[in-house]
This record gives sequence, structure tokens and C-alpha cells, in this order.
Amino acid sequence: MRFLLIYASIDGQTKKIAERIMATIQAGKHDCQMVSIEHAPQKMEAVDCLVIGSRIRFGHHDKAVAAFVQAHLDWLNQHPSAFYSVSLVARKKEKSTPATNSYCRKFFSKTHWQPKNAAVFAGKLDYSLYNFWQKRIIRFIMWMTDGPTDFSSKIEYTDWEKVDEFANKLIN
Repeated sequence: MRFLLIYASIDGQTKKIAERIMATIQAGKHDCQMVSIEHAPQKMEAVDCLVIGSRIRFGHHDKAVAAFVQAHLDWLNQHPSAFYSVSLVARKKEKSTPATNSYCRKFFSKTHWQPKNAAVFAGKLDYSLYNFWQKRIIRFIMWMTDGPTDFSSKIEYTDWEKVDEFANKLIN
């Protein structure tokens, strides 16, 4: 089976998750190509399964991912496809599934995409990567959601076993 893995990442965690998924797919003896959303092909003729990953920043998935899904909606709904969303809010168990994560539900409602597989993964908090205003906005969000507000915080919340389970579902 031929997989195409498209991701949208700002600080690198969504890309890191994509790399882990790709390694699992390739270990299962499948062909897998990985590209950022900026380099996504416009034709899917050489793809059996499309996997798309998007980060959340300030409450929204990447706009280019939403536009790509809209442009390829017929193909996505007629072929094996999967989606994963990466956000800091998913560090909370009650917001860590597609059904319980409001960002994911809103994305599917807006795009009308019904992927065969979907997952929500917690991301990484690293204040050192953010500019002056981003630090303050993210700190405020963390304060509202009982997260770390110390600017020296660097915490990877990603559950790598959950990522592996998602990847294994794609090849089994």
C-alpha cells in the first residue's frame, strides 16, 4: 500500500509525530512519503491512503490543511484516509479523542470530511519557541486551563504509545 503523509507544523511537534507514523508504516513494509502542507501534491493518483496531521494554534487548525481538505474532499471521502490533530488542550484526557475534542469536531463539521481513522494527540509546550505576544497568549490559555505558566516550561505531552496505536491501525 502507498501512503502519503501530509502535515502542518509550526514548532515541529506535528512533524515529529508524522515522522513516527511514517516509521511505523515503513516498518510494516509499506511505501510512505511525507511532505509538509506547503508541498502537498494536487493529484492523488499514486496514493492508496492519505494521512493528514495538523497542529492547533490559538484554537484553529492550519488554514492550508482546511483548504487542502476542501479541495480534495471527494477523493478523501472515497478513499482510505486518516487525520490527526495536535494540540496542548489534548493533554487533558477528557479532550484527547476526536469525539471529545471541540477543535476536531469543529474541523470535521466545517470540512465535511469523514476520515476512516482519526486521532487527537497532545503536543509540546516550549515557551522558548514563541515570540513576545505568543508567550503571553499561550500563557493565558495555560492559566485558563490549569497548565504551566512559567516561561521556562518545556513539556512534551505527546503519548507516543497512542501515536503508535494510530499508525498501526493504518496498516492493519
